[in-house]
Amino acid sequence: MFRSLFRERQNRVIALTGIALSLSIVLIAIVTLCLSLEDHRRHLYEREVSIIGRLVSLGVITHGDVPKILSEEGSEDYEAALELLKPFGYTEEPPDSFEFSDGAFRSKVIIITSLSTITLVIFWFSLLILVAKKQSDFLKETSLRLDALMSGRYDSESVYDGEGDAAILSAQLYALTRRLEKTMESVNFERDKMRGFISFISHELKTPLASLKTMNELLIEGREMERERMDEFLERSGEDIERMEWLIGDVLNIARIESGAIRFSFKKADLAELAKDVARRYSEIAKSRGLKISVGAESTAMVFCDERWLSQALDNLVRNAVNYSPDGGTVSIDISRSEAYVCLTVADEGPGIAAGDAPKIFQSFYRGGPAVGSRKGTGLGLALAKAIIERHDGDIKLKSSNEKGSIFAIELPIRQEG
Repeated sequence: MFRSLFRERQNRVIALTGIALSLSIVLIAIVTLCLSLEDHRRHLYEREVSIIGRLVSLGVITHGDVPKILSEEGSEDYEAALELLKPFGYTEEPPDSFEFSDGAFRSKVIIITSLSTITLVIFWFSLLILVAKKQSDFLKETSLRLDALMSGRYDSESVYDGEGDAAILSAQLYALTRRLEKTMESVNFERDKMRGFISFISHELKTPLASLKTMNELLIEGREMERERMDEFLERSGEDIERMEWLIGDVLNIARIESGAIRFSFKKADLAELAKDVARRYSEIAKSRGLKISVGAESTAMVFCDERWLSQALDNLVRNAVNYSPDGGTVSIDISRSEAYVCLTVADEGPGIAAGDAPKIFQSFYRGGPAVGSRKGTGLGLALAKAIIERHDGDIKLKSSNEKGSIFAIELPIRQEG
């Protein structure tokens, strides 16, 4: 009990102050009593001397009798004197003549004791009030801070410094405030992100769905439609369906990766071979547009990865490079390595990315300025690639960008299996 009580600094200060003042009051009372006792002793001494002097003056005793009187007395002297003084009202109890001396002394003792007791009671009662007020203020402050937290206000600060339970509780409440503030910021960010996601999805799906609906109605109504016109409608419908498949697939993949719903299967793989496989997927498209896709590797670049998902991330980068590069241009894939990392870069000769767009390029649904935003895409390819690379403990970034193209770099750690 005392250990927990004195754990609070203010309680220790109050207790030590109370003990010091209490000792001071007791010391003052003892000194006062000693002075009163000395005064009483002096009064008795003067009375005894006066009685002896009176006896000498009356001739009852002589100077030669004084040494005998001052010698050690016996009980028979008291009995003989009491017998002699009985006619004058003396008994075993002190007569009225002694009330002034003893009564004054007793009064002083009573007054000193009473004042000391009252002072100590008032003092300790005041200390209790002070401690209670401190605790009440702390509880009120804590209540106000909790009310602010429940109201969504996170501007409170830690008001109790030092040590003790109150300081610990205050520090924990402050930490809780900051944690809740960060949590709410994250919740608000995710809510705004979800609103943007819903708005984007509704917009991106609305256009192809409206197009499909229109073309479907035209196909139903135009039964005698020319074959060439019908093929055009079917081709456009296929493009819209493919666009919706990309969009829904990318959205689901990002959500599953970020939520941890996908379990990656890591094993050793050659990053150069993965890059060559991705490049082969776009060889026909590149040939039709006169594009050149080159893959250069310094040496075998073994990494510990999930081949399927890492291939998907590379595919997104290469697809963007092919889509944004002009006909007859070049898409370069280069691989280098250091002691700790393997670096893969994808360079294109597209319109580049404005400096103001660079920090946002990996955000979901962001498709850049007018120069690149008009190209076909969902705005999710780079976001998906970033999510995949981060699950591989790697990093993806826009290495450089200008009017003649952009370079994206992927860095993956070199790790041993297991």
